[in-house]
Amino acid sequence: FIMIAGTYTPLALLVLSGWLHTVVLVAVWAGAAFGIVFEWASDRLPHGWVTSVYITLGWVGVISLPQMWTSLGVLGCLLIFGGGVFYTGGAIVHAARAPDPNPAVFGYHEIFHVCVLVAAAMHYCCIAFLVLPRG
Repeated sequence: FIMIAGTYTPLALLVLSGWLHTVVLVAVWAGAAFGIVFEWASDRLPHGWVTSVYITLGWVGVISLPQMWTSLGVLGCLLIFGGGVFYTGGAIVHAARAPDPNPAVFGYHEIFHVCVLVAAAMHYCCIAFLVLPRG
């Protein structure tokens, strides 16, 4: 949950303006706090509930798409959207515990981690291009 909010923070601070900047920051950090508490209580909840909270929090930024498109351009938006797709796909694989092609070597859990690595790399690239000086 902290990683989701941490990814949104530089985007909200550097890309968004007006009320949307505040709404996104408050929503993702409040959502992260809720998600942490929710996960602590998850041993008494159905398996997929925590996954649904992760996915919902991850897609909060859709409300900022017009401003992101203007500020980040096609490549930046593709990196953010693509990362979201990989995170979501990984979360679904993890919650469903499928596909599980070869559990002893490369199963659903490894697929989940590959999805997370690809998604994190895409988001990192977008944020790096945004904050690093260009020369």
